Amino acid sequence: MAHTAPNPIAVEPMSNEVDTTISDSPSSLPQTPRNTRYSWVAGKRNKLLRRIALFKPPKVETPMMASTSSTPTDDQHVGTEYTSTQHEEAARSVSPDSALIGMGHDGTHGEGSQSPPPPPPPSNPQYRWQSVPSPSLYPQFPKEVDMGIYSAYPATFSGGFHSYSPPPMGMYGASPTTPQVINFQNWGQADDSRCLMSPPQTPFTPFGQPPFGQPVYGQAGHGQPPYGQPPFECSSQRGPYRDKVSWLGITLWFLSILSTIGSGIWLGVALIQPKWGKTVSSARGALPPSTASLLTALIAKLIETSFVAVFVASVGQILTKKAFDVGNRGVTLGEFGMKNWVVSPGLMFTNIRSWKKVGFTPLGVLCMLATLVAVLYTTASDALVAPKLKWGKPEMIVMKNYAMASYGNVQFVKQSCHMPDGLLADDQSQDSCLAASLSGFSYHNFQAFLSTWSDFGRNNIKPEGRYMSYRPPVTATLYDNVTVTGTWIDTEHSDPMTSWEKYQRIVNHVTLAVPHPGVYDAATDPVNGILQPSDLSGVGEYRLAASAVSPALNVLCVGMTEKELAPLVYTTWPHANLTDAELPGEKTGGLNWIDDVPLSSESEWVNGTVLNATVVDDIFRWGKGYQRRPPVFQRFPSEYNVIINATVASSNDWTHKSGSVYTLVNNNATDDYTLCEIRSWLSINCSTHLNISGTTGAHMSANCEDEHDPVSYRKSVPGAVELDESDWKWLAQSWQLAIYMNSGLTTLNASRDRILTALPLEDHHLPNRVPSLAEVLAALVSPTLISGSIKTPVVHYWHPETTPVVLPGWENNFNASITKQEYTSGSAMEWQRAFLSILIMGFLLNLFCLVHLFIQLRGRPLTDFTDPANLFALAINSPPSQALSGTCGGGPTGYQLDVPWRIGYSEQSNHYFFEEATGKRQRLKRKKAIDRRNMVTSEMELMDFKDGDTKAKMDDPRQSYVKLSNHKSWL
Repeated sequence: MAHTAPNPIAVEPMSNEVDTTISDSPSSLPQTPRNTRYSWVAGKRNKLLRRIALFKPPKVETPMMASTSSTPTDDQHVGTEYTSTQHEEAARSVSPDSALIGMGHDGTHGEGSQSPPPPPPPSNPQYRWQSVPSPSLYPQFPKEVDMGIYSAYPATFSGGFHSYSPPPMGMYGASPTTPQVINFQNWGQADDSRCLMSPPQTPFTPFGQPPFGQPVYGQAGHGQPPYGQPPFECSSQRGPYRDKVSWLGITLWFLSILSTIGSGIWLGVALIQPKWGKTVSSARGALPPSTASLLTALIAKLIETSFVAVFVASVGQILTKKAFDVGNRGVTLGEFGMKNWVVSPGLMFTNIRSWKKVGFTPLGVLCMLATLVAVLYTTASDALVAPKLKWGKPEMIVMKNYAMASYGNVQFVKQSCHMPDGLLADDQSQDSCLAASLSGFSYHNFQAFLSTWSDFGRNNIKPEGRYMSYRPPVTATLYDNVTVTGTWIDTEHSDPMTSWEKYQRIVNHVTLAVPHPGVYDAATDPVNGILQPSDLSGVGEYRLAASAVSPALNVLCVGMTEKELAPLVYTTWPHANLTDAELPGEKTGGLNWIDDVPLSSESEWVNGTVLNATVVDDIFRWGKGYQRRPPVFQRFPSEYNVIINATVASSNDWTHKSGSVYTLVNNNATDDYTLCEIRSWLSINCSTHLNISGTTGAHMSANCEDEHDPVSYRKSVPGAVELDESDWKWLAQSWQLAIYMNSGLTTLNASRDRILTALPLEDHHLPNRVPSLAEVLAALVSPTLISGSIKTPVVHYWHPETTPVVLPGWENNFNASITKQEYTSGSAMEWQRAFLSILIMGFLLNLFCLVHLFIQLRGRPLTDFTDPANLFALAINSPPSQALSGTCGGGPTGYQLDVPWRIGYSEQSNHYFFEEATGKRQRLKRKKAIDRRNMVTSEMELMDFKDGDTKAKMDDPRQSYVKLSNHKSWL
């Protein structure tokens, strides 16, 4: 194939003072003075570096070759191994110019032959060219068996500069595209010190241009750079330090501060476990729970991402400083991959050998902890920081209640009854509404109570007969959506056996207490600020124990004979105005029989003219000693019937002092009768418990006679007393008329009466399978307790100065203990608190990175040479190493991962490169830092560096390297 000259490449004209002709003899090579930094050649070189643009060479039809000697032998590239100390000392004593001059073309020091270049073409006299020698001078191509060890072939440059070529990637063969096998085994094994001290073997070439007379990559030809030393033409454009105001520095500062503050806040939230209250709720204007969870996860992911970025950068800074430190053992390949664990945790398992070697070093432990934090931080945030519905601890609060009337005020109860406008718009409309309401609730409670006992029988449950506390309670409803459960109180008086022993009479005595409805009104009133289930996406719940009085109902039923009842039945009185009853042979009082009953007066207690006395006055507390009058009945009830002593409104006030209503029952099983007294008061021995749930509804109960109850009304208001509520009597009479409890007066044989007449006790024991008469009457009358206490005070008194009351009502405060569910940060289960260690480690590692950035780096980050791009740029401009021989295909393994490396620096060429650091640390310890490399200056220079213009000296390459190589790295 004929060889033709390539298209010439124009360069800047140079002075004729420099001989650019290179002869075949080694003595004719240009000799640039050694250690002359400001020589003419150095100036031209720097000028070319600044001005010549980077461009690809023109297509070469025939490569220009320099003449060469015969195929080199192996001994031309193999030198004697010296210690790395000698190599480094030799390298520091070589200037760029002297190093470029002293290298030969054939692997020897300054020896070789070159062909004289032809003269430049006459058409362009201002440029100088390099042409191809004659065919007779072409080099002899080596055979394939000889490939593997090559000598360097010099090429000329018009300026007289010297450089080398990159690794030939296919320099032999018939075709430029024919792949060739090149043996790199012995490259770089020559004595590094000799290579640095020897003159350059190839002419200098600016970046981006191939040397003249030398083949381009992949083209046929020869060329072998001296890979025993770093390339001198790679002059670093900037030092390893970055400015504080650089994008890297600002980003690291921002992310580090953000991650540290964020992780600190997250840790504080997890420790304090704040309750978010209405801030996170479904209430209007609040943050919805779903949105709060999403924001928490988003912020946690932001903290995690910033933490990973800052920690990876910090590890890179630590390893970079460690690689610069001449007193350190260097950085291994396993350490280079540690920070990748944080980004890709699976690499710890795929590169298990590397993990075994560096995983338990101090920095390796930190990286493993950081990996654990990066993997579990969002999970830990969701477990400990994300708002979730949780039960809090009991809290003592003061609540407000607004009352519109006193307890049992029948007029207020009538006004509170709602009917459509225009329906029964007369004076009796409210009475009709109240009667319908009481009748409905009364029969509802009555049927529910009997159903409870029916369930007892089906399940073969036998309650303890002697103890009322074990018998089924009475239940009622409030506002149609609140279940009210009563409680049997004063159970010490409810045992018929005890009463029999005392009175020798069958006595059925029960007392029922119900929770105060005012507590529910206060709990749902926005003025008290309690989150409702509707505010918590319909799934919230809270429990309230209030120091409130409880409406109580006492039912006392005593078995009596007809003779014993005679003083209380009008038809047995002498001179009674009688008339025939519905049944033949029975008599009843006349139309005006009530006028024959003596009126009540204060003098009767003084003069002793008391209404008829009975044998049961002490049981019912009648007479002078109690200043209470007994009832009077119009007649005896017929069989299976019940009558009452109710009077019409505006009639004589003869029952005013009693405060009770009475019912007379004709027993089915015996010939006797049962007289029942019903009265009510506000109990101070109870507290009202309210449980409102978004899933199970609202439930109220009364907790009474509990000495360990901290919110018992008796404890909150010492000195309170219980009194019969005379107002309730009128409400009870409305109830009697509503369900027509006086149906026995006309012998209607009502179904309700048939049930009631079957319930009186037959002996002095409570039945196990059926309720007693007193219990059923309590269930029937219980609606009066609920209706009579709505919008009434929760205290035992009524303030007289507030009459008449205006909206919103009389404010009365009461103590309460509340345990509520609300959206709270913290663990939902005890085992989830283990994630607290993740948040602690995250904060401490963030703090470590921030302190490292502030103290170790002084806010000026380094170029991270563990970054793949920076690592590749530094490695490709570094000499090969025998320690990594054979790793180009399968990567390093085994001991190769433990080979320490450090970053070297050539001051003359301003070049950074990797070099082995084996044995360097031990040697430096022995020499006490005074035998360090020549470029590491004295302690005085270090002091000047610390005390002088820091930024200016950091920007200086030599001073920055002095700083880095003598500064101990963390970990």
